[in-house]
Amino acid sequence: MCYCVQAVVQNCDRIHPPVEREKEIEIKVAKMFEVKIYYPQLFLSVTNMSDIRAVQDCQRLGSTHVTTDLSIADIVFSSRSPICFTALRTLKIVRGNPTLTLFKPGTRAECAIISALELCPFLTELSLDVESLSANYLDSLEGLGRLEVLRIHCRSLNDLTFLRHCSDKLEELELESCDDLPSAAYAELRHLGKLQMLRL
Repeated sequence: MCYCVQAVVQNCDRIHPPVEREKEIEIKVAKMFEVKIYYPQLFLSVTNMSDIRAVQDCQRLGSTHVTTDLSIADIVFSSRSPICFTALRTLKIVRGNPTLTLFKPGTRAECAIISALELCPFLTELSLDVESLSANYLDSLEGLGRLEVLRIHCRSLNDLTFLRHCSDKLEELELESCDDLPSAAYAELRHLGKLQMLRL
């Protein structure tokens, strides 16, 4: 099923049925100059930035689970977003396609994380699969303290000091492909008193 953005703008209530709470919304760049938003009842294709701005006046999509490309995170986590984050509990941010130039280059994972923490007050599970991530930046984000599940796949991560902010809530931690982490960094795991599952 496919609807153009113009149809969404004219018939917001009819075309945006409620998303079942257990369903996942996936937002990704499908090919050059196209953003696609998928969920079980609807396929929405957005072909340019002005279309996304038009969608902001419509009823927004809501779900407890969202997956998005990092390359469009500045749109997803903004006032122009077609997503309502009130119910969001689980967020996955994945590396975007570097060959796509529709959005400004060099979108940083850190910016996406801080925006997500500000917009999603009930977020408890965060998964990051990105090329680069600043441990110093993460260490400055106290919002990480409400996470119960944290998964990081990032080769360039070189410190785990930020885990001190997660000591009260974090129950599950996964660190995969973190090739630059020195062995001494794992000493920070001692701060995680609630940790029940660890994957390295």
